[in-house]
Amino acid sequence: MVDPEKVIKLLEDTQLIQKIQAVKFERWLEPYRRQFAAIDSIKDIELFVQKFASKDPENLVPAADAKREKIIARDAERWLDEYRRQFAAIDSVAGIESFAQRFTSKDPENLVPAAHAKREEMTARDAERYRLRQAELLAKQEAFEKEMLRSRLQAKEDEKARQQEERKAIAEERKAIAQAKEVERKRQREISEFRNALVLGSETFCGPVINIRGPMVQIANNAAPLSGFTAEPWLKRSEIYPATLARCSNVNGRLQPDW
Repeated sequence: MVDPEKVIKLLEDTQLIQKIQAVKFERWLEPYRRQFAAIDSIKDIELFVQKFASKDPENLVPAADAKREKIIARDAERWLDEYRRQFAAIDSVAGIESFAQRFTSKDPENLVPAAHAKREEMTARDAERYRLRQAELLAKQEAFEKEMLRSRLQAKEDEKARQQEERKAIAEERKAIAQAKEVERKRQREISEFRNALVLGSETFCGPVINIRGPMVQIANNAAPLSGFTAEPWLKRSEIYPATLARCSNVNGRLQPDW
């Protein structure tokens, strides 16, 4: 078994207990000193004194109390600066009301009456600001309405132009169709007149007429000879075209007009 007396003697000889206590004390000193260094208000002083009054190894509690007067003076100066700054910043009737509400109970430089004395000026300024805001809003509204009107007019003009272009395109298309029909009627009329007036020697699209037998017409095909067929083919009168309108073309073994 361990002899308690020997253990106690060993601890005393090595001063281990004293060393542990010293380490603990140093660790305790860190927040003690840090909180003292961080004192920046009367509340900080009160908290420090309350916490360390019973244990104040470096006599910092009186030192903290000694800061009280300096902090009070500094806070008073800060308050006075804010008091003056707010007075100087008054720029409206609302600003007057806010200043008076905050400082009526404590007005060391009698600035509350001075603030109220600005009321007429601030009322006129507020009215001017309101007038300018209303004028700005009115100008924006008028600009918006003008732009909307311009957009509507432009849309109408664009639609009118589109409709005109569409009517023009339709008219041109109709004109082209009418012209094409007229050209086709004229061509068909010429073809019909040519077929009705066929005689020997008439120049067809594939050569001169060399024989006529009722609805059949024989031509001397020297334009597009058909491979394996005679150079003097017989064609129906309805398959004959004048040389002035078409050229001869061999399409899949058949004589066809090439317009």
